[in-house]
Amino acid sequence: MGEAASSVERHRLLLGGEDGLVLEGGTAEFEAFLPLVASFSVAEVRSALLDAVGLPDRQPPVEVPERSHLHERFVGSLRVEPENEDEPYNGLYFDLLNDGSLCVAFSLTAPVVKDDGTAQSIVAGFVERAGHDFISIEYIDERAFERDDAFWDARVRLRDLSQTVLEVMNLRNTCSRVLKVRIPVQGNRERSEWLDWPTATALVLGGFPESLIGQAESSWLEVKSRGYNPDQAGQIELAQDVARYANGDSPGLLVLGFRTKVRNGQEFIDKLVPLDLKPGTAAIYHKTVDRLVYPPVRGLRVEWVPAGERGLIVIVVPEQRDEDKPFLVTGAMVGDKCEGAFISIVRRRGEHSIPITPASIHAALSAGRAVLRQVDPGVGKPED
Repeated sequence: MGEAASSVERHRLLLGGEDGLVLEGGTAEFEAFLPLVASFSVAEVRSALLDAVGLPDRQPPVEVPERSHLHERFVGSLRVEPENEDEPYNGLYFDLLNDGSLCVAFSLTAPVVKDDGTAQSIVAGFVERAGHDFISIEYIDERAFERDDAFWDARVRLRDLSQTVLEVMNLRNTCSRVLKVRIPVQGNRERSEWLDWPTATALVLGGFPESLIGQAESSWLEVKSRGYNPDQAGQIELAQDVARYANGDSPGLLVLGFRTKVRNGQEFIDKLVPLDLKPGTAAIYHKTVDRLVYPPVRGLRVEWVPAGERGLIVIVVPEQRDEDKPFLVTGAMVGDKCEGAFISIVRRRGEHSIPITPASIHAALSAGRAVLRQVDPGVGKPED
């Protein structure tokens, strides 16, 4: 690149244009804390690095680069570090290659019992599901420093450039969490650790549903061994199951394709029983919930996860805003009859569902009317 390569301009990284974030660095290597760059897209990072090193923007090749050839092709990098020190080696290294590809490298901790094949299958699954290309994962034992954890270096080529830096960090954190989980095998009902909602959700959506075996059903987790009937009663049952989580105080994970067993009065996930349903069933379920639940459930995901020749349906309900509650379901079961014109309101407490009482509904409506009356004194008064 000659004279342009030695100019001061290639030591400045401009994110968001001249009025955006300016980072100074030597030899096109830059550093930033995550809060400063979290909202920037991967495309913006790539474009800024291209400008910093004086390379033209061009379409990267289709072929995924090999791990052994990466180092000699680096032309610029951005290191992103969180501000906390909860876990060592928890940063991201965005590396620009001379062919215009943008890669990211990150380190992960995991129990030493994980072998290369297991680590690769887990991380590759999450990376590819996120829309990127997996390159490699390598165990670095000199980083152990007498700790109980092993360290892994993973490398990924970023393909979905619309994602933000924060989303890439979340992908890294997800991979780190799931590598630490000892996944039970079919037939082993005992587990030495309990999953939380983010980890369990990531594992199931990432293609490791067997990780739930031995887990107890809880305020955020429920499984079923069958799908929902396509009739009106089945549709209302589905909508109410989602609304129970939406009206609750925690997120929810509902997985269709498991059998439970009662031990000491509590339901435990006992066996994987994939369903003989079409993959398009997940989209039908999603549309049913959208039609019957009001207001719309923010962040709702209904996905098909293959398991052999069959599969599971995974319903993910993030925790909802208080101002959106209660979530109403069009339709209700009254005795054995399905009443499509009724409205039902249900919520979940612990493992059990409880109805919202008429008194609590009346109190919420009265409180809302009182607030409106402060804004407009005429609200709620009968017309002359």
